[in-house]
Amino acid sequence: MRSLHPLNKMKYLQIEDTVNKLFEKYNLKELPVDVENFARFVNLDIFYRDIHGCNKVVLVKPNYLIISNFEDEIKKRIEIAHVIGHYVIHSKLSHRIMEIHHKIFDEEADHFVRALLIPLISVNLELSREDMINIYKVDRCTLDTRLSDLGCGDFNEKKINML
Repeated sequence: MRSLHPLNKMKYLQIEDTVNKLFEKYNLKELPVDVENFARFVNLDIFYRDIHGCNKVVLVKPNYLIISNFEDEIKKRIEIAHVIGHYVIHSKLSHRIMEIHHKIFDEEADHFVRALLIPLISVNLELSREDMINIYKVDRCTLDTRLSDLGCGDFNEKKINML
């Protein structure tokens, strides 16, 4: 696992546990994870609206997810998962606390994205990077960061090497 502040490491392990429990609760087995259905599982209602021509996913309290203008499906998946992460792990926090600790909470939501879209139980280190990107429907940066989270080493062109 990447070196994290000790408190963050504990929080990241809690996030992994939360995602694993959600996978069990909703019997999720298919890849790539359908983030829009996942949003519905955690009681978020989804609406598609144009938000001034922006590519955005917005959480409107109490449980409305507004999705606007995404041409890139991978970016859309990642953004939806990010907002779901905030909803699942931060929904009981006040808006003021969210503003004060925005950077930390964004890092936690980013970790939720990686744990949700690239579930630990499904990681096959015998696959090439490109195969994994295609299976999980994520970008290279998200995949590389997830593998780093899991303690995997550098890539060569075909395979992933364990540290």
